[in-house]
Amino acid sequence: MAAPKSEFFWWFLFSAGGMMTAIFLPGHVLFQGILLPMGRIPAAQTSYERMHALLSHPIAKLYLFALISLSLSATAFASSSERGTAVVTSACAMPRTRYGRFSSLRCPR
Repeated sequence: MAAPKSEFFWWFLFSAGGMMTAIFLPGHVLFQGILLPMGRIPAAQTSYERMHALLSHPIAKLYLFALISLSLSATAFASSSERGTAVVTSACAMPRTRYGRFSSLRCPR
């Protein structure tokens, strides 16, 4: 029996999200969760002006959007127990990533 065409799309989101999460998220945790609080990175490099300039670049915005949205889609797909729930959960996880903020959208479980 042939798989539905939409199933490929959801598996693609799951694999892309899992890959981005596995490769890039440990670096973010190391930088923001360990090295910054320990003071291993000079304060001049993490000043507001420097971070604002870095994060206002369109490529940085695209990177953060992809990292957050694909990570959430992978998590939503992996946490759903039924096949139909994966589509609903992934569809509800995607709007939550707009501009990196989480909305108060309620998703069915």
